[in-house]
Amino acid sequence: MLRIVALFGLILYASGAHAFCDGFHPVPEFYVGDTNPASPTYDVKCTHSDIQTAITAATCSYGTNIFITHEHTYTGQSLSIQDRNVTLIGRIGGDKCGPAIIVICDPIIGCAPPPTGPLVIVGGTNNASVITINGTSHVTLRYLDITNVGNNANGNGGGIDFDGSGTLTIDTSWVGNSHATNGGGIYFNGTGAATSTLNVLAHSDIFNNTADGDGGGILVAGNAVLNMLEPDTEINTNHALGGNGGGVAVIGPATANIGSPGVSGPEGQIGVVTNNDAAYGGGLAVLGGSNDGDSATLRLFTTDASQPVAIVSNKATNTGGGIYLKPHAQGIPSIIAHASAYAWDYRIEDNIAAEGAAIYADVDTSFDQSLAGDVWLGNTLAIGGGFPTSLGAVACTNSVICNTINLNQTTDQTSGSIILIQDTGYLVANRFSMRGNKAGSAIHIVGDQVLTYLFNCLFAENTTQNELIYVSGSDTPTILNSCTFANDAIGGSHVIHAESSLTLTDSIIDEAGTLALDYSGNPADLSINYMLANDVSTLPDSAGTGIALGTPDFVDLANGDYHLKPTSLGVDYAPTSGAAYVSNSTDLDGNTRNVDLPSAGNVFGSQDLGAYEVQNLFRECGTKDSIYCDGFEH
Repeated sequence: MLRIVALFGLILYASGAHAFCDGFHPVPEFYVGDTNPASPTYDVKCTHSDIQTAITAATCSYGTNIFITHEHTYTGQSLSIQDRNVTLIGRIGGDKCGPAIIVICDPIIGCAPPPTGPLVIVGGTNNASVITINGTSHVTLRYLDITNVGNNANGNGGGIDFDGSGTLTIDTSWVGNSHATNGGGIYFNGTGAATSTLNVLAHSDIFNNTADGDGGGILVAGNAVLNMLEPDTEINTNHALGGNGGGVAVIGPATANIGSPGVSGPEGQIGVVTNNDAAYGGGLAVLGGSNDGDSATLRLFTTDASQPVAIVSNKATNTGGGIYLKPHAQGIPSIIAHASAYAWDYRIEDNIAAEGAAIYADVDTSFDQSLAGDVWLGNTLAIGGGFPTSLGAVACTNSVICNTINLNQTTDQTSGSIILIQDTGYLVANRFSMRGNKAGSAIHIVGDQVLTYLFNCLFAENTTQNELIYVSGSDTPTILNSCTFANDAIGGSHVIHAESSLTLTDSIIDEAGTLALDYSGNPADLSINYMLANDVSTLPDSAGTGIALGTPDFVDLANGDYHLKPTSLGVDYAPTSGAAYVSNSTDLDGNTRNVDLPSAGNVFGSQDLGAYEVQNLFRECGTKDSIYCDGFEH
């Protein structure tokens, strides 16, 4: 009789596991394990013997949790999910089927922390994705390692192929060691009228995947958005052998929002997109779609005030080591699909390419129009719909590493450039530094109708074979405002080369032995005001006012601190300035501009020249060595 009661209870339990499908009860739960009564490891609490049958049975629109135990191994999987709302959850070794045991926390030592990595491996088979998702589906993978090692999906999405609408969430899971035509790890194509979302949450890694075409780690396309916003996430060591986007390829009208501070290593924060490679866009590729208006967008920001989002140590065999942008333009029928990168609080470091080691904005042309990628860095007035606070973005407070483009290099360090913008493109950048880069030029503007605005910028310790900034072509208006050029090893005879409209103001050029400007444009289009430079022979007084010959007194030139001492030339020198696209109210550190030092007389106004504004005794210093901020140097 007791056996009958126990069996009846188990029947009630098994049916109750998925009896309710409404908004008032917990979602149904299925358990994958050993359901064979003849097996020595038979587990009566298991509802399904394999993952696919559990997915097929999960018809509740409110969702179903499918727990995967270690009672089986899961190799040779080719799972299909269509029009389902499911969460696949790996269980720790030793856990059996059935509801999780309720853990009562010790009041002193608390509870054990949740897992920070996968618990169950789900392996694939040749010529198929490990998981294929279609229709309208909402899928979460938790504590799983999705791998297709040694196999080729022979299509899209070696690990996961999502081609439909809904959501896919990668939570404390890995997608790695997979191979496909496009989207080596994940292919995510949103086909519905509503935007589909790919969320990569904390403790997740997309690694060592290969695409023959585009998107070594992830390809996101169609009406879709990729969100990577939480810490301890990484896209690393992925490959797009002959295509675009070793780490991520974004194909319009898709958008990628990347704000994770990445992962930490023994030497500090490593980054979120690291050590990937491709022909174009070693780290990230942003590609305009094939239809009119199918513009692709990349947004970089940080959700950790102490750690900027980092694109680090990626390589392109051709162009765009860190980031590559390629719009799509067509004449008849007219198609314009932009490729745009917007970045706040970033670190683009140690990337390599033949051209555009950090950023390459390519051009697409038809017989009657051309269109290039556009790049907006820092706090500008026309950047990507505004600072993305709704996604958790915060202002970076670590001024030493925030907004830096450092240590990138071209394959041949005597040619190419760190940033290259082509015909009709945009480079608008406010509050950034470029240090320790090695190339033909730091910034190269190629072709016609490129708009270049650089504000509150620092160029220091770079090694270039040619001019530091080289702007060619016609109708290429260039504005350099509140910038410092110092201590670079410049192989060219001049610091700046320009062939069209140039405005150079409120800046410092301290490049010993190098002439300041090589200008071949219309003299009427040259405006130079409020400059301190080691060479003024190439900065004609007729072009403006306030041009001074001299050397600034930096806080610590030998150790790379390019803040001005309060007694330096250039302090309280210029009137308040501003320009289209940029709010010039703060310096490179984010400190207030136009601080009037009582100890320094105003030359033309209270704004300091160069990237940094000296803060007075009653304000935050803003320098590494605060002993100089009081004006008394003690």
